[in-house]
Parts: sequence; C-alpha cells; structure tokens
Amino acid sequence: MTVFLLLPAAPAEAQLFRKKKKEEPKTEAPEPRRPSPYQNLFKDKQVETAASDFITVHKVDQKQLYFEIPLRYLGREMLLASTLTQISSPDYGDIGFKAKTPLHVRFTQRNNTIHLCRITASVETDFMQDAVNRSYGDAILFAYPIAAYSPDSTAVVIDITSLFLSQVKPLEFLLDDQTSGSRRTTAQFKKEASALDEIKSFEDNLSVKSIMSYGITVQMMNRKLLDDHPLTAKVTRTLLLLPEEKMQPRISDSRVGIFNTRKMLFSEQLDGSQAYSLAHRWRLIPSDVEAYDRGELVEPEKRIVFYVDSAFLEPWKNRSKRGWKPGIVLSNASALKMPSRRGIFRRMIPISIRTTSNSTAFVSSPRLRPMPWGPRGSTRRPERLSTLRYWFTAMR
Repeated sequence: MTVFLLLPAAPAEAQLFRKKKKEEPKTEAPEPRRPSPYQNLFKDKQVETAASDFITVHKVDQKQLYFEIPLRYLGREMLLASTLTQISSPDYGDIGFKAKTPLHVRFTQRNNTIHLCRITASVETDFMQDAVNRSYGDAILFAYPIAAYSPDSTAVVIDITSLFLSQVKPLEFLLDDQTSGSRRTTAQFKKEASALDEIKSFEDNLSVKSIMSYGITVQMMNRKLLDDHPLTAKVTRTLLLLPEEKMQPRISDSRVGIFNTRKMLFSEQLDGSQAYSLAHRWRLIPSDVEAYDRGELVEPEKRIVFYVDSAFLEPWKNRSKRGWKPGIVLSNASALKMPSRRGIFRRMIPISIRTTSNSTAFVSSPRLRPMPWGPRGSTRRPERLSTLRYWFTAMR
C-alpha cells in the first residue's frame, strides 16, 4: 500500500507561485528653477520702477539705474537734455536753464553691447549719401554691456548709472574750467556726495533727477578766493523719443533775428559745399487744411502750451502774460499765417507736472540777465520740451 501525504508548502516556497507585484518607479523631486539673469538683477533688492511703453526705468537700492529698452527703439532718434532744477548758489547756474545743447542721440546694439551714439546731422547731400555717411558718421559716446534680456526677450536691460551719476561733460550745467579775465573757476565733482533722485517714464519720454555735488575753487591770479567750496545741485536729465516723420524745414533769413541751426549742403548742382541755416520754429499744423489754404483762421491740431513757473510772484503773473505775448505773435503768426491767439495756450505749472506728447512745456524763471536767450538746439523732428526764459527790469 502506498500512502501519499499532502503537506502544506513552506511559506518561502509559496512565494514562488504568487504573482509578483510591479515595483513602482521612483520619482525624483524636480530641481528648483534657477532665476533668470533678469530676475537676478532685482532679486532681494529695493527696486523702484517707472514703467511705460517707451523705456522702463529701474532704480535699484537707490544707487543703480537700469534702462529696459525695447528692441524696436534701437536705432530711433532721440534727444538727451540736462536742465538745472535746484542749486545751493545761483552764482553757478540758473534754474530751468540748459547750459549745453541737447544731444541728438540713438541707441544701437553691437553683439552684447549697447552703444549710445551721437548723431551727425549737420551735413546733407542730394547725390552722394554713402560717401557722406562714411565721412560724417555717428560717434559712440558711451558703451553699456547688456546685463539681461526681458522675460519675453523683447527688450534689453543695461546699467546706465554712470550717465546720471558722474561728471558727463555734454550734460554738465557747470563749465569745467571757467575763465573770466584774471579770475578762474574750477569744479571738482564729488561722487560720494551725489545720489539718484526721482524717476519718471511716459509714452515717448523719460526723466531722471540726480543730486550732484561739487567742490568749487575760485582763483584770481595766484590767490584762492574759494577753495573746495561745497555746491549741490539737482539736475533733471530728459530723454525724448523723436517722431519718425520729419517736419518741413524752413531756411532762415539773416535779415530776420531768429534762432537757427547751421547746416552744410553737398549738391551735384554746386561747385563745392554750401553753408546755410534752418530756422527754429514750432510745428503748428492746421486742423482744416483746405480752410487754411483759403486764408481762413483755423485752429491748430495741437496748441503750444506755456507753463509759467509757480515761483512767480502774483503781481508778475499777469504782467508776464502781457510781456511775452507780443513777441510770440510776431514769431508765429507772421511765419505760419496762423493767428497766435489760436495756437498758444498759457497755464500755471502744476506742482507735479507730467510732460507728455500732448503738451509742449516751457518753464520760465525770474532771472535778471542783460541779453535775450532762446532755445538751444533743434532738429527736423519736432521737439516737445524746451525752455523759455525772459527778464525783468530791476525792481525799485
């Protein structure tokens, strides 16, 4: 007799007949996303931003200034000007005055560098433009490495602190070396006592205010009248985008006392070059061209707006209006055949003025001067920000 005994399988042997469970794949934690170069510029820093469709301005930790320039504005013509806003001594500057002619500039890109170039527009030709461009090209004033691109790669960011917080001669309100007879005045810039102030940016212009400190030395013969005398000024630098459409120029007449810009022409019809000058004038465009051509009085599309300084004394405000209006009528109505009362508008300057493309701002300051003064610099692309100054007779 044969007996079969069925014994339960050992637990280890039973595992051989069971279906093995699939091992779940191990998931690794994603690596933290590294901040972009754009984010690193402003990470963990105190940032004040003036954003606009033009150039966005970033002030970082009150000591660095960045421009975020859209690529579409590279190569566009602009005006860069410097205006004195406040000063500790009126002996060295006039409020509202541009001591230097505004710079006609443009930003260009070469590899990883942005160049600020000064445009040469004093020479024109009608037959050899390539040759003129080679001999009268743009000059590079400053070069700025590209610090980053914007998150959508449509703009470049550059550190432009040095333009607004150092001694840049084309933007100085003080002459570096003033000599009058035997008297000589020099100014030493003090960077450690200077700072960035207010920033603003609009649809076609921006402004940066800087607090600039100097040490003034006045010497007569071999004797020092002042030695490292402290001087502090607040200066407003304005960058204005010029329209792409040029205005019709008007050749000036030497028989008429008017401000002008000198030019040189190389023409195929001339033997050599010819010097001429263009008159400085306002771009008043009639709202109804047909009526204007018939000789009728029409309103301009945009009026010229004068903002009178709020520092004027009350008795002077109405007198100032009567004082400058006759001169305006002569310079505008006679040239443009448009009544000046329809083209000029006068307002008191607001406490916080927003200079936009819809208004032309002129700031007047009550200063005693022996001779007339007018706008500095001009281009065929209309400017919308300038300064007008006039003088009073001495009070008795």
